[in-house]
Amino acid sequence: MIRRCTALAAAILLVAAGMLIPLPEGLSRQGLCALCLMGANIICWIGDVAPKSVVGLASVVLLPLLGIADNVNDVFKNFSNSILFFLLAAAALSVAVKNSSIPQRIMKFFLRVFGRSTRLIILAFMTTTAVISAVMTDLAACVLCAAVAIPFFQDDDRFSQNPNFVKCMFIGIPAAALAGGTATPIGSASNITMMGLLGESIGLDVSWARWMSVGIPISLISLIATWFVMTAILRPKRLSQEELASFQQALGELKPLNVFDIKTIAILVALLLLWTFSDVIHVNTTIVALAGMVIIFMPGMDLVTWKEFKEEAPWDMLIMLGSLFALAAYLLSTNAVDWISNVVLAQVGGLSPFFFLLVICTMIALMRGATPAGAPIVSMLTPIFVTMAAGMGIDPFCIVILMSVWAQITFLLPPCDALYLVTYPLRRYSILDVLKFGVPLTVGLLVLYSAIVPPMVALTAAL
Repeated sequence: MIRRCTALAAAILLVAAGMLIPLPEGLSRQGLCALCLMGANIICWIGDVAPKSVVGLASVVLLPLLGIADNVNDVFKNFSNSILFFLLAAAALSVAVKNSSIPQRIMKFFLRVFGRSTRLIILAFMTTTAVISAVMTDLAACVLCAAVAIPFFQDDDRFSQNPNFVKCMFIGIPAAALAGGTATPIGSASNITMMGLLGESIGLDVSWARWMSVGIPISLISLIATWFVMTAILRPKRLSQEELASFQQALGELKPLNVFDIKTIAILVALLLLWTFSDVIHVNTTIVALAGMVIIFMPGMDLVTWKEFKEEAPWDMLIMLGSLFALAAYLLSTNAVDWISNVVLAQVGGLSPFFFLLVICTMIALMRGATPAGAPIVSMLTPIFVTMAAGMGIDPFCIVILMSVWAQITFLLPPCDALYLVTYPLRRYSILDVLKFGVPLTVGLLVLYSAIVPPMVALTAAL
C-alpha cells in the first residue's frame, strides 16, 4: 500500500509540474503536459498503482482536462486503431491452436529430434515454446508449454537429485517464449504495436516478409544463446536413459490428425501465407486477421466458442494500448517527440550508429527488467527513437527490430515479468539463478545485436 500511494503521489506531482514549471525552449505547454502524463503512466505502472488498463483510462480522462486535447471526440478517434482488432483476431487464433493437438505434436517432434541428452531435452522444450510463440502470443505459448512441463516435474520426485535440470526447464520455457515472439509480427503485442506506431510516426509500413527475414534469425540466435549460456552456467546433471525415455512416454502416443486439427492447420497456414505476401497481393493484414477470426466461428468450422474467446481475449491489453495510442498521437501532434529527439540528438548526435543503437538498447533492456510487459515501453519510445534514427540516417526498421528484441526478452528480474510468473511462483529457481546467466547473456546480446542488425536490415530493404 505504501509503495502504491508513494507512486501515485509522485505521478500527481509530475503532472502538476507539467502544468506549472517554466517552459523549456521549443516546447509548448501541451507538449510538456503530454510528456509529464506519459511519465506519470510509467510511474503508475512500476508502482502498481492500479491495473494498467485503468491507468491508461486515466490518461484518456486527463488529455482533455489538461488542455492537451481540444475535445473528447478527438481523443477517442486516436484511441481506436486497427491494431486493436488485429490483436482480437490473434487471440481467437491462439484459442484454436490451444484447443488442437498441434502444440503436443510439435513438442513430440522436437523431443524425438533432440531427446538424446540432458541439455538437448531442455532445448526441445525451449524450441517447442519458441515455435508456438511465433504464431500466438508469447504469454499463451508459455502457459501452454508450461502446462505440459509443470505436472511432470511437480508430481514426480525422480528429478529431486537434479535441481539444476528443473531450474533450466522452468527458466527456459518463459525465456524461449520471449525469444520466439520476435520471429513474426503476431508473436507479441509489442510487435504489432510498433508496426502501427511506425506507420503513424513516419508513414512507413513494414511488410511481414521483411520482418520475418530479420526476426526469424534473431529469434533463433536468442533461443540458442539463451539455451547454451543457461545450461553452461547452471550445469544440469546428466539424466539416465530411463529418465530420458520418460519424456517421450509423458506425452503418450498421439493419435492421427483429426478433423479439428486439420481445420486449425489449414486456417493457420492460410493466414500466415496471406500475411507474409500481403504486399504482393495487396490485402490489409488486419482484414485478413478478422476474416480468419470470422471463419473460425462459422458453422462447419466451430474451432472456438464465444465463451472461450471472451475468457482468452486480452481485454486489459486492448484498453491499455488504445489509451497509449491516444497519448502517442498527442505526443506527436504537440511536437513533444520532435523536441525530445532534438534534445537527445544534441547530446548523442556525435555517436556512431553502433554506439547509438547500443545506448538505446541498453536503456530498453533496463526498463524491461522492471516492467511486466514490453508493449507499454514500445508505445512510449517507438515514435521518439524512430524519429531520432531518421535524423541520424539509420533505417527506422533497425530500431523496430531492436526494440522488439529488448522489449521482449529479459533475464534480470523474473518476478517483474508476466511470463516468468508462470513458473517462478513454484519456487524451483531464484532471482539469483536467472541473474547468473542473464547478466552476461544480456551484455553479450546487446553488443551482438547492435552490430549485426543494421547489415541484416540493409539486406532486406527490397522486401
